[in-house]
Amino acid sequence: MHSECKRPHLVCVVRLVLLRVVARISCIGRVTYGYKVESGSLVVDEEQAEVIRRIFRLRLQGKTLLGIAKELDASGVKPSLGKQWGDSSISNIVDRPFYAGYYRHKGVLKRGSHEPIIDVETFNAAQRVFHNARDKLFEPRRIQLPMENEDARSESSTQTR
Repeated sequence: MHSECKRPHLVCVVRLVLLRVVARISCIGRVTYGYKVESGSLVVDEEQAEVIRRIFRLRLQGKTLLGIAKELDASGVKPSLGKQWGDSSISNIVDRPFYAGYYRHKGVLKRGSHEPIIDVETFNAAQRVFHNARDKLFEPRRIQLPMENEDARSESSTQTR
């Protein structure tokens, strides 16, 4: 009976500890390609960040998702998972607002505290690029981020699909 009385307190203590750990670490789970955790903080992994920048450059130069994947494989660049790049992994990178300094929370885009690898203008330009039917399979996921000079109200109300 005595242990039952202490249980609610124990649950509160555990939650408090977990919240503190989460606040210190800044990320949970697998770290997004292009980033790493150092001293409990999320920082840019420059080697992988250059691959991210290259992917966006190639996309803006007119390369298809599959074309980018093949070029990375041919030049010996390894993905974080698997043996080779695929069009879906390239699409996931091009569509991830995290690389421009944003994250999704309950369907709403919010500015993150992490350092962006690309700027918002580059991200938005990459969202507008479609080349063939295979690329259009990924079209429903395309979003546009608010430009840097837009006010905070429009930033916090940006919805994702």
